[in-house]
This record gives sequence, C-alpha cells and structure tokens, in this order.
Amino acid sequence: MFGIKRIINFIKRNINKKTYVEIALNNTSENIITKRYPLFTKILTNKYIPIPNLDTNFIPQGICQADDYYVITAYDKMGLNNSKIYLIDKNGVLERTIEMDSKYHVGGVSFYKKTQMIYVSASKNVHAYKLGDLLRGKVVPIVININTGVKGHYTSYLNITNNYIYVGEFGTKGNSFVLRRYQLNSEGLVDNSLFKEYSVPYLYTQGMTVFEYKNEVYYIFSCSYRNIDSSLYISKQDGNTFKTIKCIKIPPMSEGVSITNNKKLLIIFESGSSYFKKVNIKCKSAMILDIKKIIDDISII
Repeated sequence: MFGIKRIINFIKRNINKKTYVEIALNNTSENIITKRYPLFTKILTNKYIPIPNLDTNFIPQGICQADDYYVITAYDKMGLNNSKIYLIDKNGVLERTIEMDSKYHVGGVSFYKKTQMIYVSASKNVHAYKLGDLLRGKVVPIVININTGVKGHYTSYLNITNNYIYVGEFGTKGNSFVLRRYQLNSEGLVDNSLFKEYSVPYLYTQGMTVFEYKNEVYYIFSCSYRNIDSSLYISKQDGNTFKTIKCIKIPPMSEGVSITNNKKLLIIFESGSSYFKKVNIKCKSAMILDIKKIIDDISII
C-alpha cells in the first residue's frame, strides 16, 4: 500500500541545538534513519502497530501476535499503577486494556496457539491468560512458577516456539547469560525439573524469538541499553550457546521481538513513551521487519 519513500516523511525540530525525531508510519527522518540505520530501513515494511498510552509514564516492553490481535505489555515507570496488557486488532484499533494485579516489569509476552494462551513475564513467575478470557475482560491469570536459573529467578524476557517456552535474563556484566527452554504440556504448563539451558553471549538482551526458515533455525535477540544504538543479533545454536550470523544496528531502546503469522519480525521500542523526554529518536509505533531479507541479503555490520 505504501512504499518506503511514502513511509518516510521529514519532521525535525531543534531543541537546545539538538535535533529530535519521531518515528511512525508518516513521521520519521530520512536523513537520520536511512543514513544511520541503512539495513534497518531496507527491511522495514509499510506495516506498523500504534502503541497505546505513550503520553503517559507507561513504558512498552513486549509484543506478539495472537491470532488476529497484537498484544503489547507495558509497565508504569513511576511505579504508581499496575502493569498493562493491550489487545490491538489487525487494523491497529485498541480493543481492550487489561490491568494486571501488580507492577511487574512485563519484559516479555508470547502466544501459545495450541492452548490459545498468552504468556507474560511477571517477575519471578509467568502469567498465562486465555485469549478469549482477556477479550471478555476476565483477568485472573494462571500463575506459572518457572525457575529461570538466575539470581532471583526473574523472567526478563520470554518466547514460545512450537511446544517450548524460552525464558532468559537481562545481563549487564560478563559475557554469558542464562536462557532456559522448557517443554509445555497439553495444558500449557511446565515441569521445572525438565529444561535445557543455554548461555547467551549478548549483553542487555531485552527480547528474543525463534525463526524457522529454509530448514534452518535462527535465534533473534534484541539488545539495548539506554539511549544508544540497539543491536539485533541473528544467531544459530552452537552447542549450548549461540553464534552470531548477522547483526543489524537499529534505533535505541529496542525491546521485545516476535514472529508474526506471516513470518515477519515484530519489534517494539520503549523510546516513544513521554517519560523519556531527551531521546534522540522516538519510535512511536511497533514495526514489522522483513526477516527473510535479513537472512538472505544482509551482511554482518
């Protein structure tokens, strides 16, 4: 419907001699985005998902697609309100806002189609909700206790692929961080004694997903820290760790990633929240990237 040239529209404003830009479907800066992030621009599609409540202190974190809905999680940076789950229809309309029972960081969200359950990171646990229940306003979760194998057992991010749930830690020091994979049973629950543990070599992992393409399995990690450029790592499993195949520099403050129904990459940034007043690039929409181009055409940078 819209080509990249029509997606990209110039809007600049000078504040204290510093240029700020905002990204949305028709609200971005070609000079900064195409020159600073050429590969990101190359794989950016014309589809975007509006992020609710960016004019508040809520910070978007996770994103996934659940049948015909997009699911976004967010927490209150000021710690005054409970965390939220947003259900957005395929046209970008906010269908329902669900208030969780506490102020979780909600770093990850994923959908298990077999049981129609949405899983959300909830500090030391994972909360699972039936999609139909959320649409009807029922917000009592199934609480799943998962031992992530890290201090405090916090589930910083998560992903569901096939019949497995992956949970991992956000690492700020060192060169090896825990990611565990548990098998989901027919009811969508896990046995904490049965898991496979991996060592993630990437600092500041905010989200991960698994992409199966041309009989190969790729692990994609979204890594960011504060207001500096983020990294999108495309990796393959190498024993119990991961080897980088390709890496893409992307705008700051990237968060959750997931695979859409039509095999593209969903990505969300926290920079769009009004809480972050002095960020160079504000991504006010979740975006969809053509992951196949990443694997087929993009070289390591």
